[in-house]
Amino acid sequence: MGSRRKLARLRARTPSVSVAAALLLALILLSPLPASVTGGGGRWQGSAWCDTPPAIDGQITWSGEWDAASKVSFTLGEIGFTLWIMNDAHFLYVAVLAEDDDLGIYPEGEQDGITIYVDSDFDGEGPEGEDVFGWIGRSGWGLPAGYFDMHTREGSYAMEIDEVQDGVGKASLTPSGIFFEFSKPLQGSSPSEDLQVSYGGRFGFAVRAQIDQYDRGFWPSSTYSEFAIYEVAPPPEGAAQPPVEGQEVTSTGGGHAVAIAFSKERTWTEETDSYTWVVTESDLWVTTEIGEPVTRLRTQPRLHEFSPEATPGGELIVLSGTGASLRNETSYGSLEFWSSIEVYLYEGGAERRLTDNDEADITPTLSPDGTFAVVSRGMPGRGFNLYRVSVDGSQEVRLTSGNHNDLDPSISPDGTKVVFASDRDGSFALYVLDLASGEVSPLLERRCVAGVGPVTAPGMGAETCKDVPLRGIQPAWSPDGRYIAFSGPARDREEKALDLLIYDVESRSVRPVFEIPDADLLNPSWTTDGGIVFEMAVQQVESVEFRVIVGDLEGGALDLGVVSVVSSYRWLSDHPYARVVEDWANSAAPIVLASPHPTAYTPSSPVILSDEVLPDGVEGQPYRHDLGAVGGVPPYSWSLTVTSHDGRLPGWLSFEGGVISSDSPESVRNLTMSVTGTDSMGQSYTGTYRLTIYPATNVRIGGPDYYVTWSGETETVDLTFYWPALGGEAPYEYSYEYWSDYGSRFAVTGSPDSATVTGGDGVLYLTVVDSFGQAWRKSVNFYGLTMFGPEDEEYYLQGAACGLDESSIVSEPYVFEGYPAVLTIRLGPLAGADIGGRRVVRYRSSELSLTVDGRPVRLSSVRREIDGTLLKIHFTVPRGAATSDSQRSVKGTLRVSLSFDSAQVVSKSREIWIHSSKLILPYLYGHHFKNFEVDDISWDVVADVWYW
Repeated sequence: MGSRRKLARLRARTPSVSVAAALLLALILLSPLPASVTGGGGRWQGSAWCDTPPAIDGQITWSGEWDAASKVSFTLGEIGFTLWIMNDAHFLYVAVLAEDDDLGIYPEGEQDGITIYVDSDFDGEGPEGEDVFGWIGRSGWGLPAGYFDMHTREGSYAMEIDEVQDGVGKASLTPSGIFFEFSKPLQGSSPSEDLQVSYGGRFGFAVRAQIDQYDRGFWPSSTYSEFAIYEVAPPPEGAAQPPVEGQEVTSTGGGHAVAIAFSKERTWTEETDSYTWVVTESDLWVTTEIGEPVTRLRTQPRLHEFSPEATPGGELIVLSGTGASLRNETSYGSLEFWSSIEVYLYEGGAERRLTDNDEADITPTLSPDGTFAVVSRGMPGRGFNLYRVSVDGSQEVRLTSGNHNDLDPSISPDGTKVVFASDRDGSFALYVLDLASGEVSPLLERRCVAGVGPVTAPGMGAETCKDVPLRGIQPAWSPDGRYIAFSGPARDREEKALDLLIYDVESRSVRPVFEIPDADLLNPSWTTDGGIVFEMAVQQVESVEFRVIVGDLEGGALDLGVVSVVSSYRWLSDHPYARVVEDWANSAAPIVLASPHPTAYTPSSPVILSDEVLPDGVEGQPYRHDLGAVGGVPPYSWSLTVTSHDGRLPGWLSFEGGVISSDSPESVRNLTMSVTGTDSMGQSYTGTYRLTIYPATNVRIGGPDYYVTWSGETETVDLTFYWPALGGEAPYEYSYEYWSDYGSRFAVTGSPDSATVTGGDGVLYLTVVDSFGQAWRKSVNFYGLTMFGPEDEEYYLQGAACGLDESSIVSEPYVFEGYPAVLTIRLGPLAGADIGGRRVVRYRSSELSLTVDGRPVRLSSVRREIDGTLLKIHFTVPRGAATSDSQRSVKGTLRVSLSFDSAQVVSKSREIWIHSSKLILPYLYGHHFKNFEVDDISWDVVADVWYW
């Protein structure tokens, strides 16, 4: 190819097709053509099914990804082409190789281009509604040779192909030419978006090349009736044929027997003209017994929802509720306000109030049949008593009385008794209330000591046994009635703590089930299969951390994670066991609201518990998320349909038994899917979910942390080239802003891919955002260089002799042959600096050259020195190297190139006068010295000048 052609390097925006080209295309495409096209006359025809889609990355990889494609080779103007085409159930895939090692742009701006014209509906008519795909060589300063954009044209609209949803394309330069690939949906939502061709359907196409300022022509022809033919291949027998409108994935299994409800706080700040309020409210959340997923079950604005308790069947959930707390932060301290606490019933997705009074109704519990609740009602400092409340609101009965605190009721499985905690004897112990008689009796623990006193119990050896009150709080009766779980003071442990204990109702014996150092175990609740759910409170430096634990009677436990963190100001005592008295006796802000109070239940109908946005994943790292259907009657059946992208579940992602997983996920943004879970009774739940798998590396900006310019001069800079986006996933969005000191002329204007930079000292702030919304910000220091001289180094040449006024010397730079000169460049910080005792080198080296009338002139005695922030380059033009006897003064071009540790090279040229050393004697003075700027000096003008 012609050596005069050059690959320039500017990244430009998508160009519009020229008017002339558009008219030519219209004349070609609108020529009279037959209404239909047949595959006769020796026209090339291809058809190929694709089992594995190729990677549309614009890279030639001979790994077999195009082996299955139909292939054809041809030439256009001595340039060899190879074209591959194939399809699967959804996409057409095309690859083109043009074997030309000199693709690019002319200095005049004409571009190389390769275009594929497609008769999409195979009607032999166009161009309206047809598709045109093309590669155009892009050019410009600052980009590497071979930078290309890929474009598509539909109708009269030109777009970058990787910015439209209906196609993907990439291109790259190879040693032998240009290789580009693109894909196009066969069918879709509208004819304007896709090819609308199904199995067995045909379309025609042709390739056109415009290279080296010549139109190389069309293959196989420029008329539709003679276009090559491609027939969409059907799937081979036995191959999977997912629906075009979206792939439905079905599976069975999964689901969970147990759901866990708990209270979770959130806090925010509201400001008025007079006050700043800290607002705290609690919502009801749920999770599974394996800790995933976690989602909000019920949200009542401006309401605390806490202490949930459910019926075994899960039809009802009872809970306490109060208005959100308002804490006024003032310079005088913190004031907290509460509204009254009432009991609410959650049923069928709706919530209704069960009680309404001026006191606090807390820690409610439901009867197994769901007909009544028992609540603890009272006020801090005046005591709490138990009340029975009908679920239909028809009746309230007071069950206990007295100026003490009866708290945490739990109804027995047969609905006849209530166990609760009370401090009626001065310390908290457990009591049992008989609902029929109203009798209250302490729950007694039988303690025996061996070998002391008379034998009072059967067995080997003597034992002394006695019944003592069972000390503890927060009791919970097991579903079979055999046990009562509760939180109690630790035995034989030095630290203050609450353990989780089990009371055997028949033997009246107690044993610890869970003992966790430096933690309090609170609010136990039973699952239907005999497991235990409880919370673990861990005191941190300035907060209390609550975790939910699922365990069994053998001591096995699964930590479901932190569900709430409460500021220490809410923790009113140093010990949760003591706080039960202090909170309710001395504070209007009950600490019980800070407790998650987890409770296990089995919903009566299946429910998928995930939020709509699934947890994010990371490319290449195993991903797993259980959608978590709970309740109903197993087994479950599942169906999933992808409603975004190409309607297919990515091959790297699987869906089985309500679990979405991948061993090696690929990056994808907002993959939207509709999922339905159905139990064996036909009860179902459908939800819409979005999944994002982020790239393995976050987006960032590469390139140096500084850039060098010449002060006051402007240059065009492609910011996206010098500081490229790395990681993340394209396309990227660039933006910038700049800052400079007062008086600096540093400024940046224009688009990031073709910015105009005015040299000076300043800072450029670059921001890039990838297609996933990940952002990165980078600051780049700009340094402006200033050049002085060249100047003669000897003072007598600058006016030291006879009092010469320097202001009268010609302002244009000059040197005398044979005499030393110096060129000075202000480097500033680029000269290097000591940072933390480490020498930071910015300036590396420089090159100095001189040309006169296009010929190089050798410089002698060249040496360099750093003087503070100045670079001084000393040099001499040898005598007779530039001038001659007939030409005593000539103009030359002095060029300096400086390199820096960022690999940047900055060059600048300056025209200078070179005077023959023979003009120094006689020495000339006065403003007439300017006459030596030219060869034809008027000696008559200088005859009056005194010299020797």
